[in-house]
Amino acid sequence: AGELNREIRKKFRVYQATGRVGGREVLFTGYYEPIYEGSLVPDETFRYPLYRAPDDLMKIDLSLFSEKFKGENIVARIEGKKVLPYYSRNQIEAERVLAGKNLEIAWLKDPLDVAFLHIQGSGRLRLPGGKDVLVNYQASNGRPYRSIGRYMIEKEFLGREEMSMQAIR
Repeated sequence: AGELNREIRKKFRVYQATGRVGGREVLFTGYYEPIYEGSLVPDETFRYPLYRAPDDLMKIDLSLFSEKFKGENIVARIEGKKVLPYYSRNQIEAERVLAGKNLEIAWLKDPLDVAFLHIQGSGRLRLPGGKDVLVNYQASNGRPYRSIGRYMIEKEFLGREEMSMQAIR
């Protein structure tokens, strides 16, 4: 422990966090940026697309219609003369409603990698040849988030004590 402390102080500037005014508690957070193997063109290995935000995805500010909706929004699409909820994750991934609309920005090897990247919100794609490309969150379909882990616990595929990204995979 002493040697580690000396090396840290030798190689880093160390600051003491004082906490918020009036308190002594400090909240430290971290940020994880996953790296997934990906490709800018689909093939037999890279078959699962990442999409850019579709042009038909709209965020509608409901407060423009009534003060009682202040701060509320919906995410929608227009079909004919109807305003509809935006496509669900199942419609996008399983039914492939966005396929062929020139929205694909990259492809991954595993659909679970796509899901984890959506949950994380950003990450890097390691392309063939070794170049990395940063991908970021662009938009939400407006649907409530449903935890994969919670679903697997509810269906008794995994126990609560077993839950981890590795266990989900």
